Amino acid sequence: MTKPLLILIAGPYASGTNGDPRLMSANLERLEDAAWPIFRAGHVPMIGEWVALPVLSSAGATGPTDPLAADVMYPVAERLLAHCDAVLRLPGESRGADQDVAIARRRGIPVYYSIDEMPDALPAAAEPEAALALVDAPSFLADPAMTPDMQAMYDEDVADDGFVWNLTRVWAYQPETRKKLDELMLAALSSSGLSARQRGVLVTATASTLGDAYCSFAWGGRLARYADPATAAGVLSGADVGLTEQERAMAEWARQIAKDPNSTIPDDVQLLRDAGLDDAQIFAITAYVGLRIAMATVDDALGARPDAGLVAKTPEEVRAVVDYGRRPLSA
Repeated sequence: MTKPLLILIAGPYASGTNGDPRLMSANLERLEDAAWPIFRAGHVPMIGEWVALPVLSSAGATGPTDPLAADVMYPVAERLLAHCDAVLRLPGESRGADQDVAIARRRGIPVYYSIDEMPDALPAAAEPEAALALVDAPSFLADPAMTPDMQAMYDEDVADDGFVWNLTRVWAYQPETRKKLDELMLAALSSSGLSARQRGVLVTATASTLGDAYCSFAWGGRLARYADPATAAGVLSGADVGLTEQERAMAEWARQIAKDPNSTIPDDVQLLRDAGLDDAQIFAITAYVGLRIAMATVDDALGARPDAGLVAKTPEEVRAVVDYGRRPLSA
């Protein structure tokens, strides 16, 4: 079982109809027939035509055979796939549906070919008493006994930010491990020539894909400074507004690694080359993203809560899109 997924239903709509509105309507009904089974399994169904057809109508187009349709139908599906968690590919020839599948595979999004392949969603459950008892705790762990190395970590946080980060309290059990991990992450990018802004793009894309609220707040705030709040919020939401072509390619690569590293193919690496990255840089960003995932895994698994002080200084645009992961600790 899994969390509820937003699932794009892909299949024939205009294909094979020769523009006959009755046939297109019948095809849309077949797509919609899959909506109830998806909803019944605990997920949220989505069909591109539910969005594209109203867009066409509001633009003054006469319908899906209007010349404007080419500028709306496929782009709508591509934009939806920035937010969808899976694709259900129904039978039948369809260039648009095949394109949806290709985009999903490039982005590491699962593709199902029948309702039976989809996992059921986890039902909503009340918080256990143990979780309620920890509602105002910075993590699931108690603070370890103070050591000189631990005190040095705390002092550095206070000097830089005015408070001790909750993730620092978690890593206080092994300060040397945290130090070496930080050094590894810096070493991974040391010869890449990538800017602080590009590093921010990589981390925010990775964190939001993982559902890691802590790094989303922290690095969303940083990217807002390196670029602007709208750009940071765009990367966190998957819209990637304000990014260069190269940065968009890097963000998509980071998301694919975070979702399913086994889904990558040579064409995905070629897209990075086409965006101007050489193989050494591709290795560097891949290693960096992998190390960021390792750090986030430890933080999230041990319940590290985003700090009230961190969230307070994060731009509103970023706070508005980080609606996942661990709930921030109250002030």
